[in-house]
Amino acid sequence: MGAKYCAGLLHAVLFHRLLGIIKPATIEFLDVTIPKIDDPKIDAMVNAKADAVYRAIDLANNKKGQLIVTFADRVTKKSWFSSGEEDVTWEQWLLDITAIAHPIPASIILEHTSSEQGRAAVPRIKESSGVSPFPWRIEVRVGSVELAA
Repeated sequence: MGAKYCAGLLHAVLFHRLLGIIKPATIEFLDVTIPKIDDPKIDAMVNAKADAVYRAIDLANNKKGQLIVTFADRVTKKSWFSSGEEDVTWEQWLLDITAIAHPIPASIILEHTSSEQGRAAVPRIKESSGVSPFPWRIEVRVGSVELAA
């Protein structure tokens, strides 16, 4: 059940920040309808990351995990003798996941802070093919260890 909640959070972030061509869908949790992108590759990645963080958190020790969603702009970096591309982060979402051994009220499980302020940070879209015109990634961490998922 907990992995489903983690996946719902990731789907909500990706739906609002993957600015390419998408097919919308919804999922339900905590009696709330959450938007998601209807794409099998994104579903597989989100489920793998959510399962990885949920499995890694040990309920007996109240471990904390973190899902980190990073969006970047690919810019050309020029130097004296060469040029290359570099990903420059323009937004990063840190989703702190804490396992609690006893039930808690649904009203305090989900905390949302406004994403309205971050819209000015989105760089100019240079191309619009695929689900995102920008490079993006999801990392899973428990403590200071990054998990492969």
